[in-house]
Amino acid sequence: MQLYLMRHGNAEAGTRHRPDAERALTPEGHALVKQQARAIAQTHPPWGSVVSSTYLRAQQTRDLMARAVGLKTYQDAVLRPGCSLDDLEEVLCGFEAPPLVVFHQPSIGQIVYELTGGRVAVSPGTLIHIDVIQWRKNGGMLAAVYPPAVLAAFGSAL
Repeated sequence: MQLYLMRHGNAEAGTRHRPDAERALTPEGHALVKQQARAIAQTHPPWGSVVSSTYLRAQQTRDLMARAVGLKTYQDAVLRPGCSLDDLEEVLCGFEAPPLVVFHQPSIGQIVYELTGGRVAVSPGTLIHIDVIQWRKNGGMLAAVYPPAVLAAFGSAL
């Protein structure tokens, strides 16, 4: 199975007056994800839909990606910060074709480590591709890590 994980774009700072789940993308985060989505749309990505957590910043990232590629969107509360490998597997079993999964750190980094044994930097907007052989520790191979600046630069050149 090909697994594509993406961390949401840059988000507003948290405050005591706004719950974490309501933090939106910053204007810069929105612009960067839009550039990334434009670039990805040119590659005809292999996923069949885009699923995100229920957090606003992940939903906004999901919507920008899905709109650029013309895919359906879904959300799942299981993809909250703290989501585990078992949680992710549970979410994905409901999809016929693997979706792009947009959610949070440190969950993404932990899942990448569990599946591949690799540690990667997962800044906002990073896209990660894993070839999953088995849903267990070291059951996958890290195929690619696309930092946001790389995708954004490619997107602005189109």
